[in-house]
Amino acid sequence: GGFDVTMRILPQASKGQVPSLEKLGFTPSFIRMIRAATERRRGAIYVCGPVGGGKTTLLYALLYRAKEQRDRYVVTVEDPPEYEQYGITRIPVEKIGYENLEKKLLRMGVHWAMVGEVREKKMGRMVKVLSSTGQKVLTTTHVLSVNQIIDRLTGEEIGIPRQSLCDTNMIAGLAYTCLVPKLCPHCSVPAATPGAVSERVVEQLQRLEIPLESVRTANNNGCSHCKGGRLGRQPVVELVIPDEEYMRLMRAGLDGDAKDYWLGSCISHVTDEDVTGKPMMATALYWVSQGTMDVADLEREIDTLESYTPRVTRATLQERGV
Repeated sequence: GGFDVTMRILPQASKGQVPSLEKLGFTPSFIRMIRAATERRRGAIYVCGPVGGGKTTLLYALLYRAKEQRDRYVVTVEDPPEYEQYGITRIPVEKIGYENLEKKLLRMGVHWAMVGEVREKKMGRMVKVLSSTGQKVLTTTHVLSVNQIIDRLTGEEIGIPRQSLCDTNMIAGLAYTCLVPKLCPHCSVPAATPGAVSERVVEQLQRLEIPLESVRTANNNGCSHCKGGRLGRQPVVELVIPDEEYMRLMRAGLDGDAKDYWLGSCISHVTDEDVTGKPMMATALYWVSQGTMDVADLEREIDTLESYTPRVTRATLQERGV
């Protein structure tokens, strides 16, 4: 009886410019680690997350180079292309077709290729070939955890052989990103205010060793600066920089063991911004501890507080002498 229209609005500060990782709100440790992975000569960067979670924006921010640094031939392969950015050749898939893309990209002598999404065998094969022949590939896929990415890529729909994919020369980084509402700094309410949060939340914050005094909650009436006590959104992330042991476990199909190995690399408390070995729940709790995320938004977008048990506690840090 009518039409459905999907429209994505992508604000840009000016034509050809994507906000920096810093302006997008990523923490210093995440920026440092993912930039190091991006600068590695070999290995693809795979980013996952929900629809509208900021995956493509993150990849474009990683691609950005100032004019004097544009010594790389960079192309994007998207359906359709989303951002305009100076110094990048944009290739719309519908103009060329999947069958011709792989051959054309190899002949073009591309240094970096950003592939909008890997969702079928043809795109999976192209990403594999580009990665194995020395091109730097940045791409996305739809799963809801970094530890599900390899299973998705090696499953029936995409079909990249696990033995060839699970090599540190093939994968430089596995990242997850989603966007959660950010509290308005002008009208947010201290969680210690009587009645601001429930007794359950107070108990869980105590269990997680997050000081109630540092937590804030939304003023749902809002103010002149915001809508309903929220002002913008902030990224919640996971990041795996795979080493030989992680890849060995993945090659053997021991995905659960690989996840435990990664979680075991955590070296900091949830109130620390370091993302090493931290699942999305831990990086969201960091924002809660900074008073910029409402617990209600965290539980709606990610999971309940009860679902998470930290690997590193203050007692653990004391034992390590940290």
